[in-house]
Amino acid sequence: MSTPTLESLISAALDGRLDELSRTQLNQQLRESAEARATWHRLCRVHATMHRMGEAGDLRDRAPAEEVPTPRACSQKSRRWAVLAACAASVLIGLGVRSLFFSNPRSAPTVATLTTQQAIWEGLAPADGPLATHRSYMLRSGFASLHFSSGVEVTLEAPCRFAISGPLEMSVDHGRAAVRVPEPVDEFTVHTPGGDFVDLGTEFGIAVGSDGRSPVVLTDVYEGEIEIRHAAEALRLRAGNSRALLGKGANATCVEALDTEPISLADLHRRLPDQQRPALNDDNIALGKPVFAPSYLTRPHGSVFPPDNLTDGRTDDSGVPGDWSFWLAPDHQAGEFTVDLLENHSVSRIELQNTRNRSIGDRGMKRFRILVSLDNHDFTPVMEGELAAIDLQQRTFPSETFTFPPVAGRYVKIEGVDHYRSADRPMDDPHQGGGLNEIRIFAH
Repeated sequence: MSTPTLESLISAALDGRLDELSRTQLNQQLRESAEARATWHRLCRVHATMHRMGEAGDLRDRAPAEEVPTPRACSQKSRRWAVLAACAASVLIGLGVRSLFFSNPRSAPTVATLTTQQAIWEGLAPADGPLATHRSYMLRSGFASLHFSSGVEVTLEAPCRFAISGPLEMSVDHGRAAVRVPEPVDEFTVHTPGGDFVDLGTEFGIAVGSDGRSPVVLTDVYEGEIEIRHAAEALRLRAGNSRALLGKGANATCVEALDTEPISLADLHRRLPDQQRPALNDDNIALGKPVFAPSYLTRPHGSVFPPDNLTDGRTDDSGVPGDWSFWLAPDHQAGEFTVDLLENHSVSRIELQNTRNRSIGDRGMKRFRILVSLDNHDFTPVMEGELAAIDLQQRTFPSETFTFPPVAGRYVKIEGVDHYRSADRPMDDPHQGGGLNEIRIFAH
């Protein structure tokens, strides 16, 4: 007995003459051969056309409207089309609809490959390896590197919300990213809420934030050239240039400085860090606790540095406009703040990480006092100390430890005595004051 051809099997399916053995043979060929599936779709289209032509012929043959038509049997073409629908459904069930009309995700080409370092994600955490496109990811802590099939490399710093659109484009809705586009790639686009940043074969950094009402996007070109595209205009920047894109749409503007300070993302991680950050001790009783201060530095365009930043677990002057990781005292003040531990503890050790106000280098706490209280009214002095300045070349900031005999308290106050300032500015320069990146408190 000869083996039936693919065309004869499909014809039998369309005519309603397909037995179980033949159905199994047809399903197997459709599973294993893209050419067979193409033949199936082609013959189905031909059959559908014949069905439509048959219906048109039936309409032409019908009696005039005033006559009562005599019921008649369905035409062979109509009968075949009904059988086609049933057989098609049967074959689709045998194949699985996904295998006929949708590509298998496992066989889809890889657009970008993910590598992480100490990463903590919001929601379902993606594994290192191929990363799905058109899905939003939120990196809560740590670092991530994306290697695109086009050769583009992107390094992300948490917190960062991003999505991949294709081998030559992605979006960053919040957070920091460093982009490297090798030759011969002509363009790689980073979409942001403020506008599009197009890398024209170069390396640049971007920090996407907000002033609470509209986007604030900082960019710094390290090598080559980029183009900022938004509704108002298109602007090209070369190596050594930086800008802040304020707002979006027709009202967006690009400025060279924020609050008299030039835009700089020199402290951005352009690769995954060579060394992992030290693991934080879970015994830190200050993490996430409320902090209050008499005042703090606030300026336009997301330059806001509230005391709650001191216990958020983020370090190293990271963050973006409207979401920086550190606290700054008002101008001319060393500053003070109080941590509410929410319950009494026997406190015996404190760790402090200083700030240098990003790459500006005009802030940071120097000498300070530690005080502890049970009622936030009567404070007991515990000790005095001094913090080292953070060098502008340091990417990972050290934390300094201060220990003392155990003391009972719920409230821990840090009073600044004096602070560091920029060596390039006169002593009476208005833009200077105290600040701190993080405080960690430990019970005895």
